[in-house]
Amino acid sequence: MKAALAGRDDKALINFSKLDGASVAVATPDHYYPFMYPLGAAGGGERAQTIYEGFQSGTLSMRCVQFG
Repeated sequence: MKAALAGRDDKALINFSKLDGASVAVATPDHYYPFMYPLGAAGGGERAQTIYEGFQSGTLSMRCVQFG
């Protein structure tokens, strides 16, 4: 998933459930669907820049990205 985001592979990001590790990265789709809004609003050439990545309480992973 991280590689698909870095490479701006929108098709893979839309079909995220087929990516390696998706079942671990996304607990339930409702946690992932809000990400589709900024992905769609960003222009096709806009890369995602990770502004935060980490774990909280040893189990909750988070990644915040910025487009543009």
